[in-house]
Amino acid sequence: MDKFFGGQSLVKYYVEEAAPNAGTVSQTKYDAIINDVFQALTPKFMSDTSIDSAKALELFKEEVALKAPDAQIQ
Repeated sequence: MDKFFGGQSLVKYYVEEAAPNAGTVSQTKYDAIINDVFQALTPKFMSDTSIDSAKALELFKEEVALKAPDAQIQ
């Protein structure tokens, strides 16, 4: 039990509730590319505060399309 969290046990919640009910997503051949693009763009997103979420998504999709031209990006 953790006093900071109102006497709740976060580990107990994770083991009994969160982990057993967590869904998974199948990996694709593009996962490494997506991760690389995310890692490459994160510093830009952190330093350029003029980039909003819509612009960030646009830049992300553009970069993924360059690295994986055969991918269907939604």
